[in-house]
Amino acid sequence: MTAPTKAQITQVRRVLYNRSSVGQVRDALSSIDVLLGLAPSTPSGSGPTWIIPDTGQIGPSVIEASRAALRIASILEQEASAIGGLSIPAADRSHLVRALNLQASAWTARAKAWVRTGPLSAAQITSTLKIIGGYESAAAAAATKVSAYLIATGTH
Repeated sequence: MTAPTKAQITQVRRVLYNRSSVGQVRDALSSIDVLLGLAPSTPSGSGPTWIIPDTGQIGPSVIEASRAALRIASILEQEASAIGGLSIPAADRSHLVRALNLQASAWTARAKAWVRTGPLSAAQITSTLKIIGGYESAAAAAATKVSAYLIATGTH
């Protein structure tokens, strides 16, 4: 396998590091942090109401966090589609598309898990975490195979 050319790397980076997409993902991640009480500024012991006791419905901030996670998934899927149309080696294209789609699947799984109603058993929680972790692990493995497109190596 040959190293990608500078032009091929540039094509991929134009898709992955598009200022608008990066900004949208950053905003969605920031929203998730605030909505789920994960931001460093969140007072200890506070956070969202996951399920409203009186109605059994998911709390509005959790629903909005789920929507933000789905926006991230959508952006990743759009990037995968754009990468699929680039003139780069087929194997590289396949790995990049796979990594992005797997990350999108992880975000979709998170979004769905956050808005599940009713108590979850320990086995259901473990299963959900394994699914999300499996997507992330497989995405990282695919991305590792095409790291030249993703990180500055000083040679391009």
